[in-house]
Amino acid sequence: MPEARTAEQILLVDDNPANLDLLEQVLRGQGYRVRSALSGAAALASARAVQPDLVILDIYMPGMNGFEVCRHMKQDDRLRDVPIIFISALDRIQDKVNAFQAGGADYVTKPFHEEEIVARVAYQVQLRRLGRQLEEQMAGMRLYAEALRAQTHEFMNRLHVVLGLVRLEEYDRLSAYIAGLLGDLRAELGQLAQRIKDPLLAGFLMARCSAAREQDIAMVLTEASQVPVCADEAVARDLVTILGNLLENAVEAMGASATRQIRVDLQHDADRLDLEVADTGPGVPAGFRDRLFEKGFTTKPGDRGFGLYLTAQKVAALGGRLTVGDRPGGGAVFRASVRYPAGA
Repeated sequence: MPEARTAEQILLVDDNPANLDLLEQVLRGQGYRVRSALSGAAALASARAVQPDLVILDIYMPGMNGFEVCRHMKQDDRLRDVPIIFISALDRIQDKVNAFQAGGADYVTKPFHEEEIVARVAYQVQLRRLGRQLEEQMAGMRLYAEALRAQTHEFMNRLHVVLGLVRLEEYDRLSAYIAGLLGDLRAELGQLAQRIKDPLLAGFLMARCSAAREQDIAMVLTEASQVPVCADEAVARDLVTILGNLLENAVEAMGASATRQIRVDLQHDADRLDLEVADTGPGVPAGFRDRLFEKGFTTKPGDRGFGLYLTAQKVAALGGRLTVGDRPGGGAVFRASVRYPAGA
């Protein structure tokens, strides 16, 4: 049984108001949020406006039938992953085959038993939750891997310079070059080691600095930043995902900006971490700010609009709220305060 007041939102689609009323009563009693539509066209408009977590869809309706609605949803990048449970008074094998071929996740016959619909909905919701958790974990791993790749690429470029100077027997220039590299490395490592005590977070930020340099972007950690070792490794991993998504968003926002800088501020106090990521991009238009963290909302061509949504969800899971504002002088600032238990 789902938790009380679960966040999942279910879209019910049926041309019979009595069926909708019954389903709505059953599902609201389980703590789900429920929306209804009396036609296929209305269902598509509703789903595109606010993406549901699950759709319960009647098959035979006037105008656009359930199979057509399902196919339209599966062709939409924002809706293709939403599970659909077909519901019909018909129990013919061909109807079930057509439902699954259209992209349905399950099939329930009318009249349905309350216990059955509750169990089938709960199963699809659990699958959806597990899928999101896997997606979030994969996103964090991808961000870390990309940052490490950039750091490796930067190291290889420097190694090629060293090998080239050796072959040219330019030993004085080689000595000066290596001394310069060591000085830069000590300064960067010293700054991170003094301010970021958690090794997972420090390693990630070090790699992100390399990735930023590769894209001609200066990534600056403020002098006020202080982060102790995290007592909960899961929280540290979540923070890497949060920061990784915000930094990736900042890099994308930079575009062709004349000034290319990202400022990161991380300050810990009483088991809370205040984080801030500011960029020198064009900023976020005021009209987009209220929707920026909605699932499926995006201002980027081809983007499915999940990065900032998942980031906001991670922040919320750590007891915080992600906000966006203007950076003085132009650009955007993303801020959050999250739970961060300090270790010994």
